[in-house]
Amino acid sequence: MLEHYIKEMDKNSHILVTGATGFIGSYLVRKLLKEGYQSITCLKREGSDIESVEDIYDQVKWETVDLLEADFLFHIIKDHEYVFHCAAMVSFDPAKRDEMFKANVEGTANVVNGCLETSVKRLIYVSSVAALGRDPKIKVIDEEVEWSESDLNNDYGKSKMLAEMEVWRASAEGLDVVIANPSLVMGAGDWNRSSLQIFKRIHKGIKFYPSGGNGIVDVRDVVDGLIKMGHTESINQRYILTGVNVPYGEFFSMIAKGLGVSPPSRPLPEFLGMMAPLLEKFRSLILFRPPIITRSSLRTLNHMSRYDHSKSINVLGMSYRSIEETISDCTKAFLSGSNLPLPS
Repeated sequence: MLEHYIKEMDKNSHILVTGATGFIGSYLVRKLLKEGYQSITCLKREGSDIESVEDIYDQVKWETVDLLEADFLFHIIKDHEYVFHCAAMVSFDPAKRDEMFKANVEGTANVVNGCLETSVKRLIYVSSVAALGRDPKIKVIDEEVEWSESDLNNDYGKSKMLAEMEVWRASAEGLDVVIANPSLVMGAGDWNRSSLQIFKRIHKGIKFYPSGGNGIVDVRDVVDGLIKMGHTESINQRYILTGVNVPYGEFFSMIAKGLGVSPPSRPLPEFLGMMAPLLEKFRSLILFRPPIITRSSLRTLNHMSRYDHSKSINVLGMSYRSIEETISDCTKAFLSGSNLPLPS
């Protein structure tokens, strides 16, 4: 597949990474350093936790900025040729909906505008398969699927879909763009955040599993794909990045086996599914923590979402780690107490 690449993003290219202290961003920065890229600037917000990048912190340049601070952001962007926009807010808490839309949509619009006004050659945007929507009539989702309203869509997906519209606007105005749509991303990291919480919950013991399923992808494969997107001549395209489609029951059992605990043995009963959001709301009020389970998230968890990764393989030349390798590496890291990214 080497015929699909052009040698533009070389080792001396000036590269900017937003969300560099986050899950995907921290893995990307490590991979860029490992491959010998010399000029990397990373963005973080005031007060960002730098644990995931502490050991490589001095190997790159850091700028502290909120993506909503457009003027300062533009000043930083102007010195770069390639922008990897990994920053995003992920929340399923209805109380944080407006904050998430502002961060994901307005923040992306500011990145886009900064790229358009400066000498940026290419914007690589980390979106999500959630931005493609979930239509129950579509059995397998590929890059040609268009967003349609559905009870299976959540606010996070809507925010990413609107953020993508800002990126496509940049494409229409002449900027080279490439969009990555990863599925559920797995890897070692902060076990208290986002999708990685599932390792902690299964380790503590759960009896039930959702009846749906999802695409699963190793975070190391995601960042491999992002770097390929920096080189590909197939621009102004989106690429679904996913390794395998798997039912949650099977997925949870594999994690439980790796952790040495009993797997959840029963599908979530319908009556518990109806009660769970209400109980979760009470829990969040009592503990002053955002709810983890909502009616929207339950509908999604009980739906089998399948994604087609053939375009990423045929055009980008992607290859994906097996889910067995990913889970084995993750469970070993969890049991060792490590929050650091897995070696590539």
